[in-house]
Amino acid sequence: MPLSPDQLPDDPQALKQIIAAMAQDAIAAQAEIAKLRFQLARYRRAEFGRSSEKLAHEAEQLELAIEALEADQAELLATASPSVATVIESAGRSTEAGATPATGTVAA
Repeated sequence: MPLSPDQLPDDPQALKQIIAAMAQDAIAAQAEIAKLRFQLARYRRAEFGRSSEKLAHEAEQLELAIEALEADQAELLATASPSVATVIESAGRSTEAGATPATGTVAA
């Protein structure tokens, strides 16, 4: 749900905390998307095994979950101000590049 500027606090520190929380949410969502994509790829590789019908169904469910998360992420970025969206997107790019959300260090 979009907020009007009048609903936001005037305190810069409070605004920074809101932006940081939004960025952390975006990082968590992108990590979940990455995890689901990995799981989906694993299911697709195993698709021709004994229980391929079950795996195909699970793969479809994962695709739907990924689409829902990506739609939520796009909606968040669309409703955010350009400067907030930039912070969120840059935080997400660092996660996609291999940084772990909790530590900010490069994953092995």
